[in-house]
Amino acid sequence: MSRVGTDLVSGGFYVTRGVEPGASFDSASLPREILSLSPCVAAFLPDIWAFEWASNPVVEGEASLRAFGLPLELRSTIEQRVREAHARRRLGWASVWYDRDAAREFVESLGPNGESLVVIELAVPGEFVEKLFEELTPSAGQSIPGLLERLRRRSAPDSTGVDLGWELLAAEYGCHLHSWACNGLIARAEAELGIRTGAHGLLRTEADARAVCAWIDANELGEPLPWFPGLARRIE
Repeated sequence: MSRVGTDLVSGGFYVTRGVEPGASFDSASLPREILSLSPCVAAFLPDIWAFEWASNPVVEGEASLRAFGLPLELRSTIEQRVREAHARRRLGWASVWYDRDAAREFVESLGPNGESLVVIELAVPGEFVEKLFEELTPSAGQSIPGLLERLRRRSAPDSTGVDLGWELLAAEYGCHLHSWACNGLIARAEAELGIRTGAHGLLRTEADARAVCAWIDANELGEPLPWFPGLARRIE
């Protein structure tokens, strides 16, 4: 996995699984299963439903568990573990685990039900972090997104992680990350830039990711939000 030597800042750890690319992605180069750090594309554990202030935890929680193929009776157990982790500042709203061990312990707590889950760390090139601060900083009375909380630590990525590839992401307050995949930009980048994705539907090199990011900005594509190249790193 090629990098250009930039300093990377950890954006936290995310529990997810591979998904089939949607028809709207419209790219023959995508594999049958992809990984993404965007909730527009993939599902994550936990999500908003598991926090104590959730408005509809039963319906949303059961829908989430069905999406992961997990038993519905796990809902209360997950809610308890999420609230404990949040109280101990090991988890941020809504799906950002602050350290590797917290994410791994959560997956292990699910026993055999967690075997299909993966822990992915998000790493962000340092010069993009200030733009993310501007977008993610809450107004008075609003909650602090977990992504912002984790980026503020300015810690390096976990040394045990394995680089999987790069995804173009756009940050929006509320810890919501949009992806170039759900904006229909993968096939367009292939046609206009000749840049193709590799394994997991991710870009192979940081240079390719930066080129696509510059192209998105120059052409004002996708959501009018700060776009950045995010490196997905698998934690074993």
